[in-house]
Amino acid sequence: MSTSSQSRREFLNLTSKGVAAFTLSNLINSASGKSPYTPKLHHAPKAKSVIFLYMSGGVSHVDSFDPKPLLREMHGQPMPFEVERTQFDQVGNIMGSFWDHKRYGQSGIEMTNLFPNIAERADD
Repeated sequence: MSTSSQSRREFLNLTSKGVAAFTLSNLINSASGKSPYTPKLHHAPKAKSVIFLYMSGGVSHVDSFDPKPLLREMHGQPMPFEVERTQFDQVGNIMGSFWDHKRYGQSGIEMTNLFPNIAERADD
């Protein structure tokens, strides 16, 4: 398959395998002392394994602990200025948080009702 006909998902799949293969090669070569990439350590490594997590996405700061009232006011409207082209180029309209914000606890920490159990313990 030529590169131009690959989907983004296929490209990421291939490149992630390449990174994993490079890492494995480096580990194997470092065990035998042959790799030029083997770091010079001042102590013996203790780790027996590594957990690699790639987590795309997550809760937005706007939907959690950082309210932006103007975003809510302008929800659904086009951007009021020109936005430069991005990699994915799906700029769309302004989107405010779908969650209600209010102040919780004696400290008055403002957060959304998305986390009711955390909000109950705002001052802890």
